[in-house]
Amino acid sequence: MIFKRGKYIYSFFVIITLAAILISLFMMYGLIRQNSEKTQENFEKSVFSHSVILAESGDLGIEYLDKIIFLGESTTYGLQKYRVLSGGEGTTQVWTGATVSDKKTVCSGTLSLSPTISSTRIFFPDTKEALTIGEALKIKKPEYLVITLGLNNGASYYTEDKFKMCYRTLLDAIKKSSGSTKIILQSLFPVAEYCSINAYTPERIIECNKWIYDMAEEYNLKYLNTFEVLVDENGYLKIEYDNGGDGIHLNRKGLMTVMDYIRTHGYTEAA
Repeated sequence: MIFKRGKYIYSFFVIITLAAILISLFMMYGLIRQNSEKTQENFEKSVFSHSVILAESGDLGIEYLDKIIFLGESTTYGLQKYRVLSGGEGTTQVWTGATVSDKKTVCSGTLSLSPTISSTRIFFPDTKEALTIGEALKIKKPEYLVITLGLNNGASYYTEDKFKMCYRTLLDAIKKSSGSTKIILQSLFPVAEYCSINAYTPERIIECNKWIYDMAEEYNLKYLNTFEVLVDENGYLKIEYDNGGDGIHLNRKGLMTVMDYIRTHGYTEAA
């Protein structure tokens, strides 16, 4: 009888202990979730309430697009390849890297964010020369410059400090060469789920876009969040915008979607 009573007391003690542990875990989970939601809410308020984000505007039309120079990687070169801009394949609005040989200078169709970005030579389509970005800007002095850099090198392995240092090097050179040009920092595009470069995860792309946003805020520039119109519910590129290659580049439909977004999220006096 004493043994049974002890057994019952022990079982009761175990049940009470387990219940206390479960209650503590539930309370801890609730606290973590509450803090997480609060952090996310604060992040959204801190980011999306600032004036650096280009908000929705009226459709500024093709005339607005015609005033823009697009500087970027191979994702930007797609604007020329798919004849998205007014000049078609012969457009002079797309600036990417230059390949220089003994005989001629040609467009490489890509560009990378690097510590030497200010001295890197791009293919200047107006004269078909290899010039630094600063040299090209001194000649062209565009009204608007959309920059899309950070996937090559940046998203692959750069730390936040190195990523931002490269951007500062570029932005300082641009401001020195063409102070009147309105600079727009564009988000990196999402990549397809099957993208073979393991570093390009949705989380990493979002992280790099936050750093680009930080640069826009630091330099009092504008941030163009085209990422939001291309991404699916899982953080990947919508399949209808994928060109069927490596999971990184957009097809013509995707690029036209980006252009429509730019036209309706314009850099206006009210922006």
